[in-house]
Amino acid sequence: MKIQRMENNGRHSVRVDIAGKCAVLEAEDIRKNLNDVYKDNIYHVLFDFEACDFIDSTGLGLLVSVHKRCVEHEGRMVILKPSNEVSELLRITRLDHVFNIAK
Repeated sequence: MKIQRMENNGRHSVRVDIAGKCAVLEAEDIRKNLNDVYKDNIYHVLFDFEACDFIDSTGLGLLVSVHKRCVEHEGRMVILKPSNEVSELLRITRLDHVFNIAK
């Protein structure tokens, strides 16, 4: 996992690149890092799932939580380039109708 802060036209955001899996340990690590980001009032979060081939229920819960928090603060969460496995899971759970997804 790699977390990178960015700025574009005065808008601050954070990009989270996830490789391999997003399960209990990874989700907790991401949650801790994002809590630090939220302290700086950054609520635009990009998740790059191109290299991720597995998400468990904890990872899905993390995405729902981040999405909710971003919306509450007039921000946005976007899932970038989801792998086939991630796309299928989002489709099955119907979260593809909730999240912003950029293929």
